[in-house]
Amino acid sequence: MALNPSGRWHQLTGNQLGILLASHVISTYPPHRSLSKVAMLNSAVSTGMLAAIAAKEGFHFDETLTGFKWLGNKTLELRDKGYDACFAFEESIGYMFPAVIPDKDSISAAAVFITAMSRWRAREDLTPWGKLQDLYRTYGFFQEANTYLISPKPELTKEIFNVIRHTTIPHPAMLGRRRILRWRDLTEGYDSATGGLPALPVSKDSQMITCELEGRVKLTARGSGTEPKIKQCQADSLVEARRGADDVLEDLKEEWFKPDANGLVTE
Repeated sequence: MALNPSGRWHQLTGNQLGILLASHVISTYPPHRSLSKVAMLNSAVSTGMLAAIAAKEGFHFDETLTGFKWLGNKTLELRDKGYDACFAFEESIGYMFPAVIPDKDSISAAAVFITAMSRWRAREDLTPWGKLQDLYRTYGFFQEANTYLISPKPELTKEIFNVIRHTTIPHPAMLGRRRILRWRDLTEGYDSATGGLPALPVSKDSQMITCELEGRVKLTARGSGTEPKIKQCQADSLVEARRGADDVLEDLKEEWFKPDANGLVTE
């Protein structure tokens, strides 16, 4: 929890904690070593803000499927290629500092966060909340709207996703008032950005669709017992980003998942 200037406590999300930790790693990286050989990772259901930071600061960013077996293995692969893969995280509160162990580890993450807090206070007179606002102003405002829709049986989940993906060919063109700019289906094995197979592994046994929409919005919808569906919006202010994420969440419920008609239980 972080205290904001109005005196209210704000529960930091997994994405916000991940970005705060990543910023500390970058700001304390040895100045004599090039950031071009630094690598950081997050999973496909996590924020796009780390990619935005990488693009601006010049380090390598990679995205994996959900789960630290993917993040850990990709870290080892990047090391073999000569990168200093020094941080990875997942939205669902998992953080990895590979110099300790190539897996999520709350003890090392807590130690790094305490160190970061001390540094922000001493050098910038900032709390974690204040540091987060600085990062938003520098790299863009990112907000997400997460939710679960509980399906009574796997067959219904598969049927709903099949209806969604086959609304039009080769994929739906719109969600609400926003055009779909990129469609990546890791179940069927299609990415509109390449017109062929996605870079991430494909699995017929799990439902996972990611879309990039007009208005700098990205969403991932997947069938899972542990991860929510992510609706994330990037904007020029927190208010705009919050509104965009919430709007897409409502569009998803109304146009894609239709909880009442499909017998889905909202969290």
